[in-house]
Amino acid sequence: MSRLRMLHVEDEVNARTMIADLLEGDVELVSVGSAEEALEACRAKPFDLTLLDWTLPGLDGGDFLRAVKEDGRAGRVVVLTAMGTPERAVEAIKAGAYDFMVKPADPDVLLDLVERASRSVKLIQGASRSRPSLSRAPASAILGSSPEVLDLKAKLELVASADAAVLIVGESGTGKELVARSLHEASGRHRSRLVTVNCAAIPEALFESELFGHKRGAFTGASADRAGLVELASGGTLFLDEVGEMTLPNQAKLLRVLQEGVVRRVGEAKDRPVDLRVIAATNRELELEVDQGTFREDLLFRLDVIRLEVPPLR
Repeated sequence: MSRLRMLHVEDEVNARTMIADLLEGDVELVSVGSAEEALEACRAKPFDLTLLDWTLPGLDGGDFLRAVKEDGRAGRVVVLTAMGTPERAVEAIKAGAYDFMVKPADPDVLLDLVERASRSVKLIQGASRSRPSLSRAPASAILGSSPEVLDLKAKLELVASADAAVLIVGESGTGKELVARSLHEASGRHRSRLVTVNCAAIPEALFESELFGHKRGAFTGASADRAGLVELASGGTLFLDEVGEMTLPNQAKLLRVLQEGVVRRVGEAKDRPVDLRVIAATNRELELEVDQGTFREDLLFRLDVIRLEVPPLR
C-alpha cells in the first residue's frame, strides 16, 4: 500500500519546515501557505490526512472545512489552533474537523496522530466504506415539536456526518439510544455495525473481557479466542450507554483505546488496531463525578467533543 498522503496548511514557514523535517520519508507530504492553495491541492489529488491551521490569511480554517466537507478530498482534517478552548474545539468539529490540537503541537503527539491515521486509512480501505446518502435524515426518528426537541433535531443534522465523539446526556427513558442509532444511521459508518454496550449491565468481573476480548486460556473458562465489543465495532460505531457506571480502572483502559486507536485482548501481548466512532450516553452529571474523583477528566474530555442534550419527557 502507498504511503499516507498528507496535506499541511500553515502560513508560517518555520512551522511548515518543522513538520516537513519531522515527517520526512514517513508520508507523502504537501505543504501550502493558504486555504486557497489547499483547495487547489485537494482538487488535483485527494489526501488521507490534513493538518489545518485555523487562523489563515484570506479564507480561514472554517472556510476550508466547509468547502471540502462533502467530497472528503482532504481526508481526515485535524485543526491546529493557538486557542485551545472548548468553544474553538466545538466550532472546528461542527465545521467538519476530525480532531483538533493546540499549537505548538508536541512532536510525539503528531507522530502518534500520523501513525493512527495511517492505520485507520488501511482499515477503511479494507472495509470499502461508502459515504452516506444525502437523503439520510438523522432526526426523522425523533418525535416531538417542542423548542427543545427541535433544537436537538437541528444539532443531529449538523453533527451526524462528523466522526467526532458525541456525549448524549439526559434522564433515563428519554431515548438516548434512539439518538445514538439515528447518528450512526446518518453517518459515513452506517454500512458497518452499531455495537451497544450497556455499561451498567455487565458484571465488573466480566467487563474487561466483554469490552476488549480475551485469548484462549487467559482465565478459567476462556476456551477459545474471542473478540471484544470494541473490536467488533471497528469500522462502525461503539455506543457506550450509561458510561458513568464504568469503574476507574476500566475507564483507563477505554481511554487508551480512544487515544491510541488500538485494543489489547485479555491475556494477549499484541495490540490490534481499531477504527470506530464513539458515542456515549449518561444520566449523570459527569463534571460532578470528575470533581468527586469517580470519573476521569481526560476521558470526559475525549468523550465530550460534541454534546447533545435530550429533553425530559415531562
